[in-house]
Amino acid sequence: MHIDEQQHEQIQAYIHGRMSADEAQAFEQAFFADDALLAAFERAIEIQAATEKAAAQPARRAVPAWFGIAATVVLAMLALAYYQVLPRGDVDNKVMRGESTELQLTITRQGKALAVSWTAVAGASQYQFNLYRSDGTAVSEQRTSDTAMRVDPEGGADYLRVTALGELGNVLSDSGLLALDAAE
Repeated sequence: MHIDEQQHEQIQAYIHGRMSADEAQAFEQAFFADDALLAAFERAIEIQAATEKAAAQPARRAVPAWFGIAATVVLAMLALAYYQVLPRGDVDNKVMRGESTELQLTITRQGKALAVSWTAVAGASQYQFNLYRSDGTAVSEQRTSDTAMRVDPEGGADYLRVTALGELGNVLSDSGLLALDAAE
């Protein structure tokens, strides 16, 4: 994202009103068509505004050197406190576009194993199948293009979730967490 000296001079002429109406219109078309030129123009406007604002403000008292360190420590402590209260466990996979439909599962026990099936979701290229313990720890994750899976809930799995994924890995539908003890 580099501009040449001529483009820099054009930006300054435009900002300071030293262009004719035709030149200004041609320059506007040029910077809307060129991302690098537009970014340079926006930076020049910001610098101009900051310079004018700084010139208009009276001089401020010097801030003690330790103030910046103290502010940084306070911000770090706030960030750590925020991180500590974030929910743990699986991320909530809400559908952000289109219709949101909950994936309906049928679960039947076959001895110790579980047979899990669901109806196909339009646009789904694969399904992600997860087993979790009651503390939220993931026991296993598998992906399939089928609409059924037979699993042996090893490792003390207590919950399962099936998520329908699109071609780009986007969530199309989700079953939510289901308790395995509710299986037929």
